[in-house]
Amino acid sequence: LDRSPKTHPPHPTDPKKFRRNGGGVLIAIKNTLDMNPKLLKTKANAEILSILLNLKSGKKICITTCYRVGTLQERNFNEICNHVQNISNNKSISKHIVVGDFNLDTINWNDVNSCSPNSLHQKFVNLFNENCMDQILNSPTHYRGNLLDLVLSDAPHIIQNIYIADHNEFIKSDHFAITFDINIKDAVKRIKPPKRIIRNYKKA
Repeated sequence: LDRSPKTHPPHPTDPKKFRRNGGGVLIAIKNTLDMNPKLLKTKANAEILSILLNLKSGKKICITTCYRVGTLQERNFNEICNHVQNISNNKSISKHIVVGDFNLDTINWNDVNSCSPNSLHQKFVNLFNENCMDQILNSPTHYRGNLLDLVLSDAPHIIQNIYIADHNEFIKSDHFAITFDINIKDAVKRIKPPKRIIRNYKKA
């Protein structure tokens, strides 16, 4: 996914500061899970994406992923803020999980009031608190020792078996891969995958 001027505006004093290619967000759902995933439409001018998973009980879980360049300022925060709050205000959604690289390197998640009260990073903390979201990770997710990638939820008890991989263990990146399980009581029906025909053209 390429960045666009809408989702990733250039620096106001240096339009060449950010490369135009790269970035982007993606959510992939295994096609053998019968959860009828739906893309949540949004007008947010930010690199943020949400999907709804429909459970057998009729409840819906929202999964959101976000990528935020650390130098983006108030405008970008407002876009993310509106998106998150719109989901919180949607009464049909029972649980919300947010993951992504927020680049909030000055926040001490063991003492979230340690930031300057009027700082942009403190505004993110306030956003998460106001929407009853707990940040679950407590270890660095970047090779420089920063906790940049977050896992947040208004139902933290369903996030289990969190694992932060070693540097380059799963993927080659300056960030560490993160895995976790979502524990839901609803039984998720598995769909038998369709048969695929794989042709061996070497024997043709």
